Amino acid sequence: MTTRPAGEPDPDGPPLWGRPVARGGKGCASLGELRGEIDRIDRALVDLLAERAAFTREAARFKATIDEVAAPQRAAAVIEGATRRAVAEGVPERIARAVFEALVRSSIDDQRAYYLDHRGGSR
Repeated sequence: MTTRPAGEPDPDGPPLWGRPVARGGKGCASLGELRGEIDRIDRALVDLLAERAAFTREAARFKATIDEVAAPQRAAAVIEGATRRAVAEGVPERIARAVFEALVRSSIDDQRAYYLDHRGGSR
């Protein structure tokens, strides 16, 4: 018998309550199976983040000055548009907005650093 650390649920046990919401309502048979699916999705997200980062760095090449990097109107439009699409797909708004605000803020910070490293200037 394997002992689980305190506070950790049984990865092999069945769901304990509620109705399944993943896989079109079919759900998963165990927490371990569910975690495998989350890991698969995380790998896909990493691939998409790497691709997005390459394009946001590329965008720096189109900016005349470091002040243009933030592009506040574009940043707000990206956050609002992505949040709206995510909510329409069933993502809770609090998750969608937090993720896209963090993604855009981090992308701007990275693009500034990239701009300064390749175009010159001081941080």
